[in-house]
Amino acid sequence: MGSGLGGVLTHLANVRPDGRYIGVEAAPLPFFWSWLRIRLGSHRNCRVKWGSLWDCDLSQYDVVFAYLSPVPMGKLWHKARAEMRPGTMFISSTFTVLDQAQHETVQVDDLHHSTLFIWHM
Repeated sequence: MGSGLGGVLTHLANVRPDGRYIGVEAAPLPFFWSWLRIRLGSHRNCRVKWGSLWDCDLSQYDVVFAYLSPVPMGKLWHKARAEMRPGTMFISSTFTVLDQAQHETVQVDDLHHSTLFIWHM
């Protein structure tokens, strides 16, 4: 949710070529950058869609990954709970959902020492 500059999408496309990755971005410059990065990198297993994450149907995805600010996390959590199927995963980087205990927490060895919060739906 929110492809940003496409770094997560292209990284996943490279390390897990067996998957399909779709980003959603509403900001014009990050959308264009993601689209260009995917296109120039010839990543056939990922793409970016122009649009709002609030208009996406989350029921079609096995994993939903979000790296947003803390402000929309509660609203996104309710959307995920309403739309995602049993057995799927909701992952948030850095920001947790208040009053919702995550099932797993993973520390990532990246530039920011990110924490992934994981919920099994």
